[in-house]
Amino acid sequence: MVNSLDEALNVLGQQFVDSLRDELAKSRPGGKINASGNLSRSVRYEVVGQGAEVGLALIWDEYGDAVDEGRSPSKRGGPKQTWRNKIEGWMRFKGFSSFPGMTTEQTAFLITRKINKKGYKAKPWIQPALDRVLNQDFNKIFADGIAAEINKILDK
Repeated sequence: MVNSLDEALNVLGQQFVDSLRDELAKSRPGGKINASGNLSRSVRYEVVGQGAEVGLALIWDEYGDAVDEGRSPSKRGGPKQTWRNKIEGWMRFKGFSSFPGMTTEQTAFLITRKINKKGYKAKPWIQPALDRVLNQDFNKIFADGIAAEINKILDK
């Protein structure tokens, strides 16, 4: 029975994440919320708990919360300036050249420093799409998943 429950939750989880990713793609202007679309693709699920306390948890890349909630100014850039490395990657992906007379690393440092001083506004990306999926698709996904699992049990 536990195997069947795990299988059912995995099917439901994947269907839910697929619907959520579809909704994220539809809700973004131009089909993207950020430079690469990696944040939307990072959305995944994990089966958590045991017995009557079992459920699904949604997970996404760490910076998703900062995008969703924004970031207030800070005095420090965080451990080992990890944001600067990410900004350098973003610059390469976007084809953003360095400021005249500066290296990419120096330009990324200046951008990071400005973010640390000023912060940035929230760009809600997950909650609006999650609300739409829960309101529109969840009952169908759940009902289809339960029906499939009942059919598997009856076929045994």
